[in-house]
Amino acid sequence: DLTAPPALSTHSEIIVRQESLKRMCWERYQEWNWSRLENPMGTALAYYPFEDDISEALELMTLVEQNTLIQHELGEMAISRDIGPQWSAMMLKLLGSKAELLARAVRDHYADCLYTLPFLVEQNNEASIHFYFANLTYIRKDLFPAAIEAYKNWRKNGDPEQIGQVAKTAAAHWHKTLRAILTTYQKSAQKPGAQIVELIEQSRF
Repeated sequence: DLTAPPALSTHSEIIVRQESLKRMCWERYQEWNWSRLENPMGTALAYYPFEDDISEALELMTLVEQNTLIQHELGEMAISRDIGPQWSAMMLKLLGSKAELLARAVRDHYADCLYTLPFLVEQNNEASIHFYFANLTYIRKDLFPAAIEAYKNWRKNGDPEQIGQVAKTAAAHWHKTLRAILTTYQKSAQKPGAQIVELIEQSRF
């Protein structure tokens, strides 16, 4: 594995690679700076002094955003304790498929509803909330439209509580979906990937 994710976790430890996170922030800034669109990424970056001192902006952004990464990894650790090693075994079988991408998105949503989103709401750090939603992939946004709607409402009224309520309700939904994915995989003698894709696409929240 030649990639260096900004954060990862084991059963008992969380490792944050600050240089990888800083590079990710730099890449997001470069991508946005090319077009300077008025979008969530541009809004998030505006909280940092990129126009005056890029190095300082990256340092500040790294210090803030590592907290969000830690919350996600706490969610991942909680999920691992709950479902055990069977998830990893399944993902190896689904490697490179659409089912793998969708299943990873479901797990990420569950981890974030357990820890990341409640943390962001509690802290009410506007820059981090914008940055979180700016980094959601198309797949994740497609599976979780309720979160996107809550984010849009927050931008209008400044109250993050709806994001917190959606996360609380969705946590149970994504837990149920995660369990259903495993059950489908275990019961499917042939083409479990196709059935998992169908299941997840019908589980949008």
